[in-house]
Parts: sequence; structure tokens; C-alpha cells
Amino acid sequence: AVDAEGNMYFSGTTMASDLPVVNPYQASFGGTDDAFLAKLNPTGSAILFSTYLGGNNTDLGGRIVYNPATDEVTVVGRASSPNFPTTPGVIKEKLCTTPQNCSGIFYSGSFIARFTAAGSIQFATLFDAGLSDVKFDVNNNAVVAGGTSSAALTTPGAFQTVSSGGGEGYLGKVNPAGSAIVFGTLLGGRIKSDSIAGVALDAGGNKFVG
Repeated sequence: AVDAEGNMYFSGTTMASDLPVVNPYQASFGGTDDAFLAKLNPTGSAILFSTYLGGNNTDLGGRIVYNPATDEVTVVGRASSPNFPTTPGVIKEKLCTTPQNCSGIFYSGSFIARFTAAGSIQFATLFDAGLSDVKFDVNNNAVVAGGTSSAALTTPGAFQTVSSGGGEGYLGKVNPAGSAIVFGTLLGGRIKSDSIAGVALDAGGNKFVG
């Protein structure tokens, strides 16, 4: 993602314990694989901020979007760490509730994180869906897309609130604080596994998925 000044935001995955961090939310490598987020100046000659995002299992960086109206950046990725660095009061702070079910190895969920342009954390939450894309709407909600088998992520009156069997595509909207799902629907057919790869919004807020 690129802002109006030409600064570049990018996310990825690292196994390096010596990633150069600048003004980080998470200064140290969590272990195994960590997601990371970084901002470079327009010439690529300096890191303006960079941070790890991960815990002791595999966490993968994914899609990123910049909102020029709020000067914020939102990133989604896959998560499987019981100690993923979430923030208080978000949708899902912990991967699991007891040590017995908290290995995280078989967790197929994701994270959503939002930062200011200076690298300050706004929120970081786990999310029980495999998210593949993120955009923002006029109210600065994070519009996310991917796949899930959890009908718990849907909201009343949505297009599809009950799974038809197997994995389903998922389209949702998370509020600017990361504390609530504003809208969520499944999108899938019988038995087969379905997923949404990307989402786009038009000026009227209509959402296009594929």
C-alpha cells in the first residue's frame, strides 16, 4: 500500500530473529514464523516503522490496506499462536481458553491489526476465519473476506447465517475499534469447501467478492 507522500507499507512473514524493527509494537521475534509490518520512505532508503506480529507458533502476514482519510493501515494474516499479541477489548483476545486446548497447531484462523501511520497500534484481534483480503468502508470499518466453518461470525439478517456444509466463504465488517462484528455473512453451497479470495467496494458501499 502507498500513501499520498509515496511512503510504502508492506506485510510479510519472517523467520529472522534480527529483523530491523523501528518504533515497534512487538520488538522481539515470537518464534517459528512471525508476520511483520513495515513502512518505508518514498525512496526505500529508510524504515519509518516496522514491527513483528506473532507468537510462538506460525503466524503469516497477508493483505494490507491504507486509509488516506484516517492515515491508518490495516493488515490481515493467518495466526496459530496462543500468545499472539492482541490488544484488550477486541473480538477475540485469546486463541483458546485452557492450556489443554491451547497448542494452536490446528487453529485455522487469522488476525486483524490496525496501526497509525506512525506505527502506533490501534487494535489487534484474532478472528475465527481464514482471511484472504481486507478493505475499508466510509466509516473506517475493516471489510474482510475469506473462508470459515463458523456460523458464529454471522450477524442477524445477513444473506447466509447457517452453514450448508463444509467450509464456507465469509464476508464481514469489523468496527474501527476491532471490538465487534458489524456485519457478517457466509457464502457457500452444499458440502463442498468455498472461500472468498478478494473483496472490492464501490462508492455506494456495495461489496464485490470473488
